[in-house]
Amino acid sequence: MPRISPIIGTALFLGLGAVAIAVSAVPAHRNPVSKVAESERIVRTANVEHRPIAHPIRVTGLIRSKNEVELSFLVGGEVTWVGVDVGSSVRRGQVLARIDDTQVSADAARARAAAEKARRDLDRVAALQKSGAIPEASLDDAKTGDAIAVAQKRSADFALRHGVLVAPDDGVIDARLVDSGEVVGLGQPAFRLSGKARGAVVRAALSDRDVVGLEVGRGAVASIDALGDEVFTAKVSQVAAAASPGTGTFEVELRLDNAPVHIRSGMTAKLEIQRILRPGSVVPVAALTPGETELASVVAIDNGIAKRWPVRVLFLEGNEVALEESLSGVQKVATEGAPTLKDGLRVKAVEP
Repeated sequence: MPRISPIIGTALFLGLGAVAIAVSAVPAHRNPVSKVAESERIVRTANVEHRPIAHPIRVTGLIRSKNEVELSFLVGGEVTWVGVDVGSSVRRGQVLARIDDTQVSADAARARAAAEKARRDLDRVAALQKSGAIPEASLDDAKTGDAIAVAQKRSADFALRHGVLVAPDDGVIDARLVDSGEVVGLGQPAFRLSGKARGAVVRAALSDRDVVGLEVGRGAVASIDALGDEVFTAKVSQVAAAASPGTGTFEVELRLDNAPVHIRSGMTAKLEIQRILRPGSVVPVAALTPGETELASVVAIDNGIAKRWPVRVLFLEGNEVALEESLSGVQKVATEGAPTLKDGLRVKAVEP
């Protein structure tokens, strides 16, 4: 084999390198495949829907007894005995506390004696008036005295009977506000009782936007944090007619169905109150692109052309977005890759 001169070899090597450089310098935009990819993009789309959508009112409330009352003595005096404490379970008619009845017992005895004397006086005056010995006016005075004495006896007997404080309902003592030896006045609170006769309720505060259209009887579900994943059904039983002055919110009460016996007043419950709304339109969450202002946007696909529409979001529910705008005339919107699509871009729509 003939040998190649070093000069010729060097020239051949340089020539091949120049060809390689020339080939690599061919501009990429001349590649026909890249040109097709840029002229038409494939995007997935979804239908724009116009229908009602479930959007529950979600709020946290507190468990309360429907029959939650403060118990007070109907007479004043010194408390001599207290038989229950906070957390005690009580029965209807059970004696909870007593006051010293020395004074009221004396008053009752005096009233009974006065009533007996007034009755004797009336009988004697009636006999004298019948015989004509005294005028009829004296009989009228005796009748009045007898009526007054009877009323005073009834008042004294009432005070004597209510020297003890009894439970008006089965329930649990939530608060104890008196101790033995303390002097209490008429009507001074002594205990707070959560009764069981009328069941348990949840009370929650709603904004004016949520309370609009909410009526008694609306269904709901409640989950109580202290009971884990257990869920209870409930119904709206009361809706406040006016907002609370301090908070500006409206108190709503829901009655629990089949509430467990071991729940306690003050426990926290999470509520979902049924509500159906009719927004302007409904699209998937994937179709939404956040905007730089309060407006977001979606990309409508019309005859293979992308067009961006500004929209206002009312709320998100699951994988759907409720929009204020009806998007009249728009049937499909882009989902995957929507944020990167520009107005006027030609696309090929593909169903999900």
